[in-house]
Amino acid sequence: VGTGFSDKQREAPPPIGSIITFRYQELSDAGVPRFPSFVGVRIDAKPATAPPKVQAVPVKEKMVMATSASQPAGAKRYFEFVDGKSNKFWEVWVSGGDMTTRWGRIGTDGQTKTKTFASPDKAQAEADKLIEEKTGKGYVEK
Repeated sequence: VGTGFSDKQREAPPPIGSIITFRYQELSDAGVPRFPSFVGVRIDAKPATAPPKVQAVPVKEKMVMATSASQPAGAKRYFEFVDGKSNKFWEVWVSGGDMTTRWGRIGTDGQTKTKTFASPDKAQAEADKLIEEKTGKGYVEK
C-alpha cells in the first residue's frame, strides 16, 4: 500500500505487521488487489503471528520493501512498470519443470509463454534470473 497516507502518516507510518484497512480498484487475475489505498489502522484486531522479516532492496534509485524471494511452488509473481507512456505488467510462475511468463499492457490479457526445463530447480533458477532482470529495469512487484 503506497497511497492514501496523509503527510503526517508518511512521516510515521504504521509499524510493519500492523493490520490495516485498505480499499482497492479490482483484483488481478491472480486474485491480488490492484491499486490498494490505505484507509486506516485496525485497532480492533491484533496480528496473529510475528511480522515477516523485511529487507530493503534498491530498485532504480528507490527503496522498496521485499519479503523472502522463496515462493510456494506454482505461486505467481506479478510485476508492473508504469513510467511515462509505459503501462505494462509481467508475471511468472513455476510448475514442476515448466516456467510460464505472461506479459502485456495493464488491463489486457497479454501473451503467455511456457518453457520446459530439465528439472524444477533449473526452471526456478531461470525464473529468479528473469525476476532480477525485470526488477533491475524498474518493474515493481504488486
